[in-house]
Amino acid sequence: MGPLWKRKKKGKESERYLFWTSVDTDKVGANKQIPVIISTADGKFYISSSTTARKQKSSAYKPYVAIAPTGSSNSSQYKSYIAGKEPYNTLEDAYKAYADVVKNDYSNYKDTLPR
Repeated sequence: MGPLWKRKKKGKESERYLFWTSVDTDKVGANKQIPVIISTADGKFYISSSTTARKQKSSAYKPYVAIAPTGSSNSSQYKSYIAGKEPYNTLEDAYKAYADVVKNDYSNYKDTLPR
């Protein structure tokens, strides 16, 4: 399975966050702490973590496991994911840091890193 992305679609462009993880959320299940790279609309990248959550758009769709829990369309809930985190100016630098975090802090997910 390829990379999993979560994008906040509502709100101002400047308040949008894009989440990425190498972890297959359907395999790890809900309520699991996973590492993520977060891209912000200003072109910065952050390394953080998130707790997976089981979601279902409606009864017409099958349930899935999302990278992060979502609630209201208020973008302030996403700001907590990057608060106090070091910003990276390039995706390449952020990915190197992400890989180190996975290897050192989430070793159970080290096999999820693309080769």
